[in-house]
Amino acid sequence: EVCDLWAIDNGFIFDWSIEFAPELYPEAVTFTPIFGPECDSTYWTGPNVLDYSEPDYSGDCDEVTISPINVGTETYIYNAINDFGCHYEVPIDIEVEGVTALISAEPYQFCGEPIVLNADLTGAAEDECDFEWSWNQTGVTVENGNTLNPEIVEMENITVFTLDIDYEIPNSTEVCESSFNIEIETCEITIPNVFTPNNDGKNDAWTIEGLEGFNNSEVYIYNRWGVEVYSDMIDQNDPDPEWNGKINNPVFGKVDASSGIYFYVVKVYHGENELIAIDQNCICPDGVSIDVDCCCPCGDGEFNLDCCPSSSFSEDGWTTYTGKLYLLD
Repeated sequence: EVCDLWAIDNGFIFDWSIEFAPELYPEAVTFTPIFGPECDSTYWTGPNVLDYSEPDYSGDCDEVTISPINVGTETYIYNAINDFGCHYEVPIDIEVEGVTALISAEPYQFCGEPIVLNADLTGAAEDECDFEWSWNQTGVTVENGNTLNPEIVEMENITVFTLDIDYEIPNSTEVCESSFNIEIETCEITIPNVFTPNNDGKNDAWTIEGLEGFNNSEVYIYNRWGVEVYSDMIDQNDPDPEWNGKINNPVFGKVDASSGIYFYVVKVYHGENELIAIDQNCICPDGVSIDVDCCCPCGDGEFNLDCCPSSSFSEDGWTTYTGKLYLLD
């Protein structure tokens, strides 16, 4: 019990305090963040950043080289991380001047009828550009080649057409030079009926040349018991289908298929276009030679592609080819 007997202090009883020794107080600490030019401290991010995006780059990441491919505004961000782990970002918008072109064709195969290439420009009008078409094959005839819509009237082999564009940037002496390509297939596909996947560099894979130009086409290979061992469906920009002689084993994974006879089904979607298919690389009567002519025996004992038997049937824009496939050691 505490009794306050001095009324004039308004009930005050006592006070107290604690004093710490000066050596117990921590010292004031200040620091200055450090940023370095190394790529773990400062770097750039954005579309098509060159130089230090390469794994073995060891230069100064404060600077950057860019190669944007789209016309318009592109945003690049300068990133800085100090030695205390604080991350800072500074965005910079770059206005990209130039011209891009989207080249299309319908169809993508030349089957004897003229094909018109369509080049749609972005970033400039046609009369603001200088352009020129070229191609990588002989035997090609093009009409209206000085326009963005040239017409292919003759073509013997698969051909890549290139559109070169020069565009002078307004209020500048700089000229943007750009190139754009499109590959036009022929209607010819080649279906081998023999291959030797023995890694000798010759006929190691079964490939249907020319089928990449026929979107939505389907390929199936079956063994002698009717079990599917390979399949593929052709989408746009897919390469020619190729079977390397491997099959999926539920226990051992990918294993070599045994030598012998297999059967292929090739369903080619070509719409209303003409289609030519040629078997190739057949076993000759001597049992050793492999040659395209030996696929097609003629009645006079000779071999010629014109004597190839028909092994196909067509329906609603599809042509289906069937045949035997020999896998040799």
